[in-house]
Amino acid sequence: MRANLLTILCAILFALMPTTASGQQQDKTKDMSVSAFIENAVTGVSVPDTIYAEIMTPDSVVIADIDVEPNTTQMESNGVTTGYKTMMKFPFKGAGNNFILRLSHPDYADAYYPVEMKGATAWLGTLKIRKLNAFERAKKLGEVVVKASVIQVVNKGDTIQYNADAFDVAKGSMLDALLAQMPGVELRGNGRIYVNGRFVEKMLLDGKDFFEGNNFVLLENLPAYTVKNIKVYEQTSQLSKVIGNAASMVEPNKYVIDVTLKKGFNTGWLANAEAGAGTHSRYRGRAFGLGYTKSLRLSAFGMINNINEKRTPGGDGRWNPASDLSGITRTKAGGLDYNYSSPGRTINFMGNTTLKHDRTTNNTLTNKENYLETGNTFSRQWSDGINRNLNLYSYNYLNITPKSNSYMHSVRFSLSYNNNRRVSDIVRGTFGRNIGDAPALRDRLSEGWIEDMDAINRYLSSSDRRIKDFGMGMSYSYTVAVGGQDRGLTLYASGEYNRTTTGEPDYDSYLVQYAGRPANGLSRSNPLDKRNYTTNLAADWHRAITPELKISPRLDFFYDYNRNSNLWYADSIGERLAGMLPSMRSAAMMQLDPQNSYLAGEHRTVLRPRIPILFSRQTKRDGKAFSKFTVRVNLEARLHHDEIKYDGIVRSQARKTYASPNMSVDLSGENHWMRHSWSVGYHLDAEDIDLINLIDVTFNSDPLNLFRGNPDLKNSYSHNFSARYGYNNWLFNRVMFSITGRYVISRRDMAMSYAYDPATGVHTYRPVNINGNRYGTFSFNPTVALDRNKKFTFRNQLSLTPRRSVDLVSYNAFASSSPSVVRSLGVSESATLQYNVKKYMVALDGAIETQRSRSDENYFQPFTMTQFNYGLRGRYKFTEDFEISTDLKMYSTRGFDYSEMNTNQLVWNGRVTKSFLDGKLMMILDGYDILGKVKRISYKVNEQGRTETWVNSIPSYVMLSLRWNFAKKPRE
Repeated sequence: MRANLLTILCAILFALMPTTASGQQQDKTKDMSVSAFIENAVTGVSVPDTIYAEIMTPDSVVIADIDVEPNTTQMESNGVTTGYKTMMKFPFKGAGNNFILRLSHPDYADAYYPVEMKGATAWLGTLKIRKLNAFERAKKLGEVVVKASVIQVVNKGDTIQYNADAFDVAKGSMLDALLAQMPGVELRGNGRIYVNGRFVEKMLLDGKDFFEGNNFVLLENLPAYTVKNIKVYEQTSQLSKVIGNAASMVEPNKYVIDVTLKKGFNTGWLANAEAGAGTHSRYRGRAFGLGYTKSLRLSAFGMINNINEKRTPGGDGRWNPASDLSGITRTKAGGLDYNYSSPGRTINFMGNTTLKHDRTTNNTLTNKENYLETGNTFSRQWSDGINRNLNLYSYNYLNITPKSNSYMHSVRFSLSYNNNRRVSDIVRGTFGRNIGDAPALRDRLSEGWIEDMDAINRYLSSSDRRIKDFGMGMSYSYTVAVGGQDRGLTLYASGEYNRTTTGEPDYDSYLVQYAGRPANGLSRSNPLDKRNYTTNLAADWHRAITPELKISPRLDFFYDYNRNSNLWYADSIGERLAGMLPSMRSAAMMQLDPQNSYLAGEHRTVLRPRIPILFSRQTKRDGKAFSKFTVRVNLEARLHHDEIKYDGIVRSQARKTYASPNMSVDLSGENHWMRHSWSVGYHLDAEDIDLINLIDVTFNSDPLNLFRGNPDLKNSYSHNFSARYGYNNWLFNRVMFSITGRYVISRRDMAMSYAYDPATGVHTYRPVNINGNRYGTFSFNPTVALDRNKKFTFRNQLSLTPRRSVDLVSYNAFASSSPSVVRSLGVSESATLQYNVKKYMVALDGAIETQRSRSDENYFQPFTMTQFNYGLRGRYKFTEDFEISTDLKMYSTRGFDYSEMNTNQLVWNGRVTKSFLDGKLMMILDGYDILGKVKRISYKVNEQGRTETWVNSIPSYVMLSLRWNFAKKPRE
């Protein structure tokens, strides 16, 4: 009431003030600013806190807002320092001469000051704001009049800005928990981020690249309390410095998330470290450091755990019963990110280097039904494996641009090394009928033939393989302005080298047995040596024909050479197996297997002319961006000359000279006044042929799944249609939503047709061109605020995925084939009803995913497979330094053929956190799957069959962790 009365009094005061002549009124687009000192009204001391300031018209319409950071200015008298004062400078745009300045903060009483502009700037002198006592602060929070805490999302032209302080997350949360709270933001398990249905291509820290391509580093390690705001916008390329707006033709603007740190955390350094140990031998260790100067930023991270962890669990009370990793993974990783900008930003050097080692233990059970006219067959497979992988990756970028911006040099260099070792044992059987649960089946298959279950074949395998990959690449580009702004030339050259080899140990032994035949097997070795050389030369001409129309014709020349030495050495061990597989091979008895061994050289030469055209029109209203309309067209042709020379069981050579068109048309629009955006697009994409598929040879290195080439293969095409609509701000202050859709129609789609031998259960796969494949995905993602202050929200994600899958099946060794068509519709729905205030959060979650599959084939039995979950999660803050969070959810599966996969899993997790030393030290107690019910189950359905898979997951555990937070600001 007092605030409204003050506003009315200020309005009356403005009405009584003298006004300037109409000819002196401010232009609506003119930059204006006000400046002042801010003091505590009682003590007279300069205010050290961040104040939220708003410029309002006399009728209380807010036209600009800003967080006023403490900016101390030294005061002197006769050369003697007398103290420091907080200085405020507030730029804005606006019409008229008279405004209201409102200053607010949760710990201060709102202050209103009239502002009369007699020019472009105004000095307001010293403004006072009174600090509230404890009773007043409690009353103010109780009445929810702290406007700054309610403003979650602000649209500033082309930018969506989220105010981090407006979102409540659990103490100790990292960046991922903060993003998950923000309306319209979707975090997916693979680290991909979507905002209002649009994919975010890059994540930045204070406007600069950060571990490019690895969002998890920032999501997992940056504390939420260090973040000031998060902006989402289209980032222009470096080329725009030289050739202006025409750069968007060469390097289209990227949709990015830019994380801005609070003042004090973007200078100096900050670090955090965590160590934890738990039951069932679970452990976690993590450390992160970030240091800034004016020109240099360095950051480093290290982690080790065996809990399949990619991000901190339980940050918002939400847990998942299984991660996107298969099996149980032990991870060790570390990395360094570096970013240097010289004074004037004429030299920019950035890059990152990461080293990671994973050890994954996989135990899987796969149940598969194969769709066949002669009668469906059923297979069951057990696989136990240990996969060790060492990966080193380094990416570096150097950009040199003079102050004149007349030219630019760019150099990129990357290096990668991967060393993988996989040890596995497989037991598989194929049957002519559904065998149900069949207890002790694995042991029976390992011991010998099964007479009473309509068995078709059995297969045992043991392998130990090591594969090494090395790669490096370098590119250079030179861009020069020619004839003024928005006109220039770019020359580009790049080269890449990759090599794949095998190392010791290297053996792969198997036993296979068919109905009515004795067991037979091989002990084998498969040394590989694959090398690839790629070069690319290109030239771009950039031209802005008008400020709205730009064109950038480009000519590329590609040359690619692959040399593949793929040799197999084998020893037939036949009856010596006696039903059991040997653990080691006898190298002395190995002989070359000519059926599967070959040397191949592939040459690809491509000439690619293309003409990108861009039309973009932007309108303004009251000096602000109002709407934007963009049309982007890309016309492209690829002229190929491909050749392969094959030397194996036969000598063969294949050549193809052909042209393939590629085309895309994308239309998009934004209306900043209504805060919405939309896009529609069409893409015609051609897919190149893998040249080894053209060789008419049958490979039988897998005795149950043979492969045969097809010299008649042709290029495939796909018609890709897409549309998206998003409302980027609160509609009626209550609703934010996005709608997306994509539909793909394939022509001459390359599919693996197969011939089936009912007597042995052997599939012979052959690539063919098929028409009729198509699929789509459509989603609707609304967020609804059920109260004005957006504490009570409803979030929903609805997705539809229709699919039509076509394949060819032969029962006479490809003499003839018949099509197999399966139609399926997937529906997924997830919803969250959440109430969130500073002291506690409670949420109801529910999700369902179902797939309904049908076919006109008489051998196909229609079915519906469903997975759903529902439950409750919450967080309660007892004090500022003590809180708990928990999650109780039921996960259920229905429709699986293997009855043990139709389960109900009641999963309960919890977290207790206690902080000490003003948050610098934190103790965390985690309980994962306290009831021990987690199982990881998945399914896949296509035209060839349906597959159900169970994978081992980490055991339940309780873990105690300690986390340290450090920060050091430089001296002012």
